Amino acid sequence: MATVIRGDDNFDSADYGGLGHNQTWSALVASRAASTTYTNTTGRTIAISIRGSVSSTSVQDVSVTVGGQAAWVRYAGTYTGEFNAFTVVPAGLEYYLTLSNGAALVRWEELR
Repeated sequence: MATVIRGDDNFDSADYGGLGHNQTWSALVASRAASTTYTNTTGRTIAISIRGSVSSTSVQDVSVTVGGQAAWVRYAGTYTGEFNAFTVVPAGLEYYLTLSNGAALVRWEELR
């Protein structure tokens, strides 16, 4: 006979609310920019996915910062091409993208 354990966590309810549950990906490149601070005000953890391009012979600073901590960092010398960044942003935290020296934003999507 199977045993069912129930408690305050209520994991079997329809409103569990884990990352991805009742969330969808939104293309936000038209309303997002590098060097601008955004705050996750959804009340839930979100995920961000960013694509950019790099075309410079100088060192580029490409990073995503979440809650004041570097969540994703890429430094390059003479690299030319694309980069992809993915991270999660807990509720209430600020996040931003840093690009320099020929790096450009191509795509910004958020799972919210």
